[in-house]
Amino acid sequence: MPVEIFVNDSCTGCGRCRNICPKGPIVWDIRKMEDGRDVYYAKEPAFCLFCKTCVGTCPAGAITVLNKSRC
Repeated sequence: MPVEIFVNDSCTGCGRCRNICPKGPIVWDIRKMEDGRDVYYAKEPAFCLFCKTCVGTCPAGAITVLNKSRC
């Protein structure tokens, strides 16, 4: 299933998305932004199981997960 994962600017870099994800280190990684903030991003969304646990655990509401075959 093709999945698209979006992380918006409200990401705080807490890492809950990576920690709760069944495929955590395969899907998620951290990136240093120009302003010095650390944020998470989906480096390999192809491995996403579309369970959306990352969406529910994100305290900033920064994650959107879409099934591209339904877009």
